[in-house]
Amino acid sequence: MGNNVLSRLSIGVDVGSTTLRAVALRQSGTGVEVVAATETQRTPNHVCPIERDVQRLISAMQRQGVNMHRIAISASPDRLATSILELPPRSSGAPVESLANAEMSKTIKGPFESRLWDLPSDGRQGASEYFSIAYSHEDATQMIQPFENEGVVVEAIEPEVVALGRVTGANSRVIIDAGRRSVRLYALEGSNVLFARNIAHSSGSDVIQKASAGIGGTIDYLASRFPSLENATIVVLGQPDVYDKVCEIILQDFEADITNDMPIDLAPKPWLSGINFDSKWATAIGLAMRSKEAA
Repeated sequence: MGNNVLSRLSIGVDVGSTTLRAVALRQSGTGVEVVAATETQRTPNHVCPIERDVQRLISAMQRQGVNMHRIAISASPDRLATSILELPPRSSGAPVESLANAEMSKTIKGPFESRLWDLPSDGRQGASEYFSIAYSHEDATQMIQPFENEGVVVEAIEPEVVALGRVTGANSRVIIDAGRRSVRLYALEGSNVLFARNIAHSSGSDVIQKASAGIGGTIDYLASRFPSLENATIVVLGQPDVYDKVCEIILQDFEADITNDMPIDLAPKPWLSGINFDSKWATAIGLAMRSKEAA
């Protein structure tokens, strides 16, 4: 599965709190060709995009010669349910996924989709720990509906952490994604998700400063909880203009290798030469790279 290439145009749409950011990719030799990319504004005061927002996005991509027939989109981080669960080890033959879903059903309303990752063993006998993410069908439907009303098929709706995992390498890493209204912290060991946290604030002003205590406390917890993260790379994504501020917060208390680079060989089309594909594009690029696994 990992050796497949992007055999067709693949589009990822990062649904942000104030913007929609879309990227269309195609495999090109050993790199990835960026065929189209655009950022459009969302209508304020709506939890999900509305049809007018989707229409603007479709038109912007069409002006670059790309029709948005099939896409992958990001799930809203503040509507994801996450939990660390203690369940029997897989070697016991227990139906771990079913048991995890039963636990998650206590915290999320109605039907939902979920994904489960095994956490590193801490040596205890008879039990193992897992990290679970769940997204309700109701929230997913609200997110998908405006796209499908405009004739766009949403092939997948993914947690941001999964998309970011594809564009940040394969080593142990802590990802800090700084948005306009919240900061998300994720921890991965290879492709295995260990942790996710959304630090949200009601005010959009100086979110990074407000989240500074949460950032430091979370990194401290992760380093003590997961030995593999003691020397992890910290990847700072999202708003490029806050990179220095996030680095300053982290380096006050930790010695850390911090970067905002994405180890991907991107080859934008000539008409995209004015776009700097920096860390704010990471989620959209990661969503579009899903086809590399699903092809």
